[in-house]
Amino acid sequence: MDEAYIDFGGESAIPLISTHPNLLVIQTLSKSRSLAGLRIDFALGLRPLIEALERVKDSFNSYPLDRQAQLAATAAIKDEAWFQTCRRKIIASRESLVSELETLHF
Repeated sequence: MDEAYIDFGGESAIPLISTHPNLLVIQTLSKSRSLAGLRIDFALGLRPLIEALERVKDSFNSYPLDRQAQLAATAAIKDEAWFQTCRRKIIASRESLVSELETLHF
């Protein structure tokens, strides 16, 4: 399940992982943490599924995380206040756009 935009609304499928052994939830720091271009993503699933992915990841992962990307990800995750501020601004901007489009009968 692609949850790239989960931080901007919606309900995560993470709680379903325990009852669906083939469910893989994928999230990214590109959108809500403003780290586009660094390709910092992660997958959540039951241990057997994650272990299977670990065995084959090097054959298709052409974007290994370098030290700078790791530091940026760590800083972005730790700064919850900044994340929440940016998140609120993005949601407000989206809602404003929707409102304006509705006035144009879209």
